Amino acid sequence: MATFLSEVRGFTPLIDIVAEGVGMVGAVVYGMVWRYCRMSDGVCRAAVGTIAAQSHMSRRTAQRALRVLEEVGYIQDIEVTPKS
Repeated sequence: MATFLSEVRGFTPLIDIVAEGVGMVGAVVYGMVWRYCRMSDGVCRAAVGTIAAQSHMSRRTAQRALRVLEEVGYIQDIEVTPKS
């Protein structure tokens, strides 16, 4: 296992309490949002299609998971000004 971990160049977390609250699909989507929030401003700017593709799920499934995550308060959809 150590050999495999030495080749990892990033990861997407799956947080137990999120999985318990919204299920595995929601936890995977939350992990992807978290990963994209690691940018300098802490805002996830990834398109739903990008999150879906990286999570190996349909865009509609990712969109539903994002809606649930917002409803339960794990994420917040905010208006952001595009970078110039």
